Amino acid sequence: MDSGYTIDHHVACGKLITLFSAPDYPQFQASVDRYNNSGAYIVLSPPDFATPDFHTFQAVKPRPKAHPYYDFEDVIDSDEELNLGAMDTGTSSS
Repeated sequence: MDSGYTIDHHVACGKLITLFSAPDYPQFQASVDRYNNSGAYIVLSPPDFATPDFHTFQAVKPRPKAHPYYDFEDVIDSDEELNLGAMDTGTSSS
């Protein structure tokens, strides 16, 4: 999805469009591993809103220094399975 969007299905009843609003994602990778993809948005206009007007954009480079709101290196990835029985919850049952 380098262009920021794809038209996945175009049928008589309409279109299925996927938009990618995060250019150059993922942002925390080293520069050689970056995706350099575009982001996009659509403007739909009356009267029938049937003709999408695509707008694409690139990430600002060099990316300004921004600190995450959490320590992303220590947070469990959502793709990993949790072993809740092994987690210390700080509570004990007696």
